[in-house]
Amino acid sequence: MKIFKISVFFLTALYNLHCFAADRQSGERFSDTAHAVQKEFTPQIPALLSGIWEGKDRFVYFASIEDSKNSSYAAVILKTLYGWYYDRAAEPEKFSENKRDLNSVTALDAESVLAEFSDTGRAEAEFRTVSEDKNSGVWEVRLTYADRSFADVPVAVIDGKLYLNFWIRDKSVNLSEDNLFYGYWKGAGRASGITASEPFISRELTSFYIVDDSVYHIRYWQTDMEYSPLAASFSDGEKTFYVAKHIASASKIYTCVSGRSVRIRNVERSPFDVSSYTFDSSYSICALGEPYMALRKGSSEAVSEIEMTNAYAELAVSANSRRKPDPPPLFPPSDLNWHWDDIFRLEKDNPLIKSFRERQKRFLTERQKLFLRERTSSKTPAAENSASENSAVTIPASENPINTPIE
Repeated sequence: MKIFKISVFFLTALYNLHCFAADRQSGERFSDTAHAVQKEFTPQIPALLSGIWEGKDRFVYFASIEDSKNSSYAAVILKTLYGWYYDRAAEPEKFSENKRDLNSVTALDAESVLAEFSDTGRAEAEFRTVSEDKNSGVWEVRLTYADRSFADVPVAVIDGKLYLNFWIRDKSVNLSEDNLFYGYWKGAGRASGITASEPFISRELTSFYIVDDSVYHIRYWQTDMEYSPLAASFSDGEKTFYVAKHIASASKIYTCVSGRSVRIRNVERSPFDVSSYTFDSSYSICALGEPYMALRKGSSEAVSEIEMTNAYAELAVSANSRRKPDPPPLFPPSDLNWHWDDIFRLEKDNPLIKSFRERQKRFLTERQKLFLRERTSSKTPAAENSASENSAVTIPASENPINTPIE
């Protein structure tokens, strides 16, 4: 039996060559994502984001202010106290023309939140364009706060509804004519909301790869590595699927592999239920769950900025003028007749009642005299003299016989 000896140097070189070839293939597949980190923000409000948006706990209105910088702001009304009080928590200074309520619930001054927008559908080449679809779009909204901190909130609009938990199909994967959902769906970000203070951005993302009636779940997590345009891959034993190694979203980098690795491990597979998702008409955007906010009817119509601002301020005025209804009575109402008139007539000019009242008064007077004698007998002679000189004696309420119930 012959034994072949292969040098460690040769094995190392062969492994590096294999990794380089895998990286080379991955780089060719996703090389057009190299500029994904570079995003341009503008204060111009997209048409699909204009108007007043209403959610379960807030209203949001993106307002354009004509000043030297033509800035845009995010105005936020919070539905506080279980929705019974509307607080204009964030708005531009110009909105002060409509007087704002000040009380123990509100802050002295509203927060100032600048808003800028980046069209994700046009800025990132790996996303299939949605600019032709007039009912849907994807943006990152950069919110800048008074302390100069900022947060990029990815949002998607589908048919007048705004989502924060959504995915966008990658254009580099060949599409299937038989399956409209087939392909790689890239996670776009998970923010806690459009808020008056800096929101929470999730440290993890999930991307999907949909094939036939199944979906693969690919986990991404935040990393401090530089963005790489290379691809990573995983296999189900029969086919190899390629996805983006890194995702640039909300000014953060997410990765699905460790270090320089390009092999994804522990990919979960589950049945694909299309009823759980919401898609746009071009099958480029996919959202999960209930929308974060919905556009109020009539608020997106072409009206002047002043009319829109007044309509926004009127939301708080009309809501805060409501009065909460009285609570239900502890006992249900009854038709029982107590005959109070008869009771009053029984006591009026009744000699028995009068004699009872007289005995009651005499009894209270005797008890009060007895109480005074007991108090004065326990004092010193000097105290007795001072007590006799004073006509009024203060008796504690707890010891006053008048307050003692009659047995």
